[in-house]
Amino acid sequence: RPRSLLIYAGDNDLGDGRSPEQVFASFQSISVRVAATLGGIPLGFISIKPSPARFPIIDRIRRTNAMVRQYIECLPSGYYVDIFGEMLTASGAPRTDLYQADGLHLNRDGYRLWGSALKPHLNKIFTK
Repeated sequence: RPRSLLIYAGDNDLGDGRSPEQVFASFQSISVRVAATLGGIPLGFISIKPSPARFPIIDRIRRTNAMVRQYIECLPSGYYVDIFGEMLTASGAPRTDLYQADGLHLNRDGYRLWGSALKPHLNKIFTK
Protein backbone atom coordinates (compact mmCIF):
# COMPACT_ATOMS: atom_id res chain seq x y z
CA ARG A 1 0.00 0.00 0.00
CA PRO A 2 1.98 2.97 -1.23
CA ARG A 3 1.59 6.30 0.51
CA SER A 4 2.08 8.20 -2.74
CA LEU A 5 2.47 7.51 -6.43
CA LEU A 6 4.56 9.31 -9.04
CA ILE A 7 3.94 8.38 -12.66
CA TYR A 8 5.90 8.88 -15.86
CA ALA A 9 3.83 7.56 -18.74
CA GLY A 10 2.72 8.24 -22.29
CA ASP A 11 6.09 8.71 -23.97
CA ASN A 12 6.16 5.30 -25.65
CA ASP A 13 2.42 5.38 -26.32
CA LEU A 14 2.74 8.60 -28.31
CA GLY A 15 5.83 7.21 -30.04
CA ASP A 16 3.83 4.15 -31.04
CA GLY A 17 1.14 6.30 -32.67
CA ARG A 18 -1.47 6.76 -29.98
CA SER A 19 -3.20 10.12 -29.93
CA PRO A 20 -2.93 12.60 -27.05
CA GLU A 21 -6.58 11.87 -26.26
CA GLN A 22 -5.90 8.14 -25.98
CA VAL A 23 -2.89 8.68 -23.73
CA PHE A 24 -4.87 11.10 -21.58
CA ALA A 25 -7.76 8.63 -21.29
CA SER A 26 -5.30 5.95 -20.11
CA PHE A 27 -3.89 8.28 -17.47
CA GLN A 28 -7.37 9.29 -16.36
CA SER A 29 -8.28 5.60 -16.00
CA ILE A 30 -5.17 4.97 -13.90
CA SER A 31 -5.94 7.92 -11.62
CA VAL A 32 -9.51 6.69 -11.07
CA ARG A 33 -8.22 3.20 -10.18
CA VAL A 34 -5.62 4.67 -7.83
CA ALA A 35 -8.29 6.70 -6.04
CA ALA A 36 -10.62 3.70 -5.80
CA THR A 37 -8.02 1.28 -4.47
CA LEU A 38 -5.60 3.52 -2.56
CA GLY A 39 -7.77 6.43 -1.51
CA GLY A 40 -6.58 10.00 -1.61
CA ILE A 41 -2.84 9.38 -1.73
CA PRO A 42 -0.73 12.03 -3.45
CA LEU A 43 -0.64 11.30 -7.17
CA GLY A 44 2.02 12.97 -9.28
CA PHE A 45 2.76 13.01 -12.98
CA ILE A 46 6.13 13.83 -14.55
CA SER A 47 5.53 15.61 -17.84
CA ILE A 48 6.44 13.71 -20.99
CA LYS A 49 9.96 14.67 -22.03
CA PRO A 50 10.82 16.35 -25.33
CA SER A 51 13.41 13.92 -26.71
CA PRO A 52 15.34 14.48 -29.94
CA ALA A 53 14.11 11.12 -31.25
CA ARG A 54 10.49 12.19 -30.76
CA PHE A 55 10.83 15.79 -31.91
CA PRO A 56 8.56 15.11 -34.93
CA ILE A 57 5.67 14.54 -32.46
CA ILE A 58 6.50 17.44 -30.12
CA ASP A 59 3.07 19.03 -30.62
CA ARG A 60 1.35 15.78 -29.56
CA ILE A 61 3.61 15.65 -26.48
CA ARG A 62 2.71 19.25 -25.61
CA ARG A 63 -1.01 18.55 -26.02
CA THR A 64 -0.87 15.43 -23.86
CA ASN A 65 1.08 17.23 -21.14
CA ALA A 66 -1.44 20.10 -21.18
CA MET A 67 -4.42 17.76 -20.82
CA VAL A 68 -2.83 15.78 -17.99
CA ARG A 69 -1.71 18.95 -16.19
CA GLN A 70 -5.17 20.51 -16.33
CA TYR A 71 -6.73 17.29 -15.03
CA ILE A 72 -4.24 16.39 -12.30
CA GLU A 73 -4.06 19.87 -10.82
CA CYS A 74 -7.80 19.63 -10.13
CA LEU A 75 -7.35 16.48 -8.04
CA PRO A 76 -7.21 17.13 -4.28
CA SER A 77 -3.85 15.36 -3.91
CA GLY A 78 -2.63 15.69 -7.49
CA TYR A 79 0.51 17.46 -8.63
CA TYR A 80 2.35 17.93 -11.89
CA VAL A 81 6.14 17.86 -12.23
CA ASP A 82 7.08 19.94 -15.27
CA ILE A 83 10.40 18.84 -16.77
CA PHE A 84 9.46 19.69 -20.36
CA GLY A 85 10.59 23.31 -20.55
CA GLU A 86 13.91 22.70 -18.80
CA MET A 87 14.76 20.06 -21.39
CA LEU A 88 14.56 22.48 -24.31
CA THR A 89 17.12 24.91 -25.70
CA ALA A 90 16.36 28.63 -25.96
CA SER A 91 15.27 28.02 -29.56
CA GLY A 92 12.78 25.31 -28.49
CA ALA A 93 14.70 22.21 -29.60
CA PRO A 94 15.36 19.27 -27.26
CA ARG A 95 18.65 19.54 -25.37
CA THR A 96 20.77 16.76 -26.86
CA ASP A 97 23.22 16.99 -23.93
CA LEU A 98 20.60 15.31 -21.71
CA TYR A 99 20.21 12.17 -23.84
CA GLN A 100 22.10 9.06 -24.75
CA ALA A 101 23.23 8.58 -28.35
CA ASP A 102 19.80 7.16 -29.31
CA GLY A 103 18.19 10.54 -28.64
CA LEU A 104 15.46 8.89 -26.58
CA HIS A 105 16.87 7.68 -23.28
CA LEU A 106 18.23 10.05 -20.66
CA ASN A 107 21.87 10.14 -19.70
CA ARG A 108 23.23 10.97 -16.25
CA ASP A 109 22.76 14.73 -16.80
CA GLY A 110 19.17 14.18 -17.87
CA TYR A 111 18.41 12.26 -14.69
CA ARG A 112 20.12 14.94 -12.61
CA LEU A 113 17.80 17.50 -14.16
CA TRP A 114 14.83 15.33 -13.26
CA GLY A 115 16.12 15.03 -9.69
CA SER A 116 16.32 18.81 -9.41
CA ALA A 117 12.79 19.16 -10.79
CA LEU A 118 11.50 16.65 -8.23
CA LYS A 119 13.03 18.35 -5.17
CA PRO A 120 10.20 20.90 -4.69
CA HIS A 121 7.73 17.99 -4.64
CA LEU A 122 9.47 15.80 -2.06
CA ASN A 123 7.02 16.70 0.70
CA LYS A 124 4.21 15.40 -1.55
CA ILE A 125 6.05 12.31 -2.74
CA PHE A 126 7.31 11.18 0.67
CA THR A 127 4.37 11.43 3.03
CA LYS A 128 4.16 10.15 6.59
